[in-house]
Amino acid sequence: MSDYQAIEQKLGEFKKKFYLNELLRGGIFFVVIGVLCFLLTAWVEEVFWLSGTMRAVVFWLFVLVELALWFYWIWPALGVLLGSKKPMSHQQAARLIGTQIPEVGDRLINTLDLLASKSVGAIVLFAYKLANQKLAIFTPPSCAFLYQNAASYPSLSTPSPIQLCK
Repeated sequence: MSDYQAIEQKLGEFKKKFYLNELLRGGIFFVVIGVLCFLLTAWVEEVFWLSGTMRAVVFWLFVLVELALWFYWIWPALGVLLGSKKPMSHQQAARLIGTQIPEVGDRLINTLDLLASKSVGAIVLFAYKLANQKLAIFTPPSCAFLYQNAASYPSLSTPSPIQLCK
């Protein structure tokens, strides 16, 4: 079943690149929103001439916002990459790939379902070989998902995120 191992390897590469993309996007949002919160905090302190107690409250509120941003944008992808969180299943990855690459569609999901069935008859093996030939188009692109996500955020579409994934 070397074909099955090839599909698993491609799905593993896709999932790794997906979570690296999520980490990069989350890092950008974390820094941008963090800087905006810091500027807002500095502006509130400057305009309202806060007392020591109120400055402490604003400071701890800023720290809580930064922690919330960390756990919302950074931790999910970093936890998967470090191995402390469970990654998406092969089925979920196949669904995501099917929505991104129209040529693959449901074929990858059907192939995974076929492999999950315990019956190994000649018809099943033939259908699997045929599906695997049709899935030859599926190779995880090196920068396609980073480019697509960067293009959907025009303010973030700088050349640097695209150059990082080579």
